Amino acid sequence: MVNIRQHMNGTTDTCTFRNETLTDDDIEYITLNLPSTCRYLRFSSIKLSETAVSYIAENLLLRGNNFNLKSLSLYGTNLTDEGITNLCRALIDGNNHQLKSMDIELNNITDVGAREIAKMLEVNQGLKRLDISYMNIGREGIMHILTALEEKNRTLKTLDITGSISTDENINEIIQRIHERVNVINMWPNHGQ
Repeated sequence: MVNIRQHMNGTTDTCTFRNETLTDDDIEYITLNLPSTCRYLRFSSIKLSETAVSYIAENLLLRGNNFNLKSLSLYGTNLTDEGITNLCRALIDGNNHQLKSMDIELNNITDVGAREIAKMLEVNQGLKRLDISYMNIGREGIMHILTALEEKNRTLKTLDITGSISTDENINEIIQRIHERVNVINMWPNHGQ
């Protein structure tokens, strides 16, 4: 089994898994045995199966307020629309307000997954930061997310959509309307023009 303490690098609050092969059983073990002191869980450049993502959703996010996890990073983990759907439903069903930051950049999420993110943002009032940069999300998906932020969500402070879409006039209008509440990061050259 995976030695979780070894991946905490001497800290009590951060656990990082990077560039290694983890099985579904490993992910299940990690999610069931993560120390309650862990506030930051990071998976980077690790291929996670749908089963592994469902363990993260069920064992960590559905725990809600009984767990101290504040930040979840799934950077370049092969996360798909199905996986983000599981994560978003767990954040809705678990009424999780502890998770403040979710970094899911550089994955395979499309407009389908973006709609699930928007649904989650409509009801989840815990997240303060969401990084969905470098995805396959198109204009429609970004519009769903921005509309949820404009109409329902009052807690998200930072949304990173860099590399996901080049903004257009309609997207820029929504960004301008929410800019006092939400810092929307979009590093496309034509942003704001």
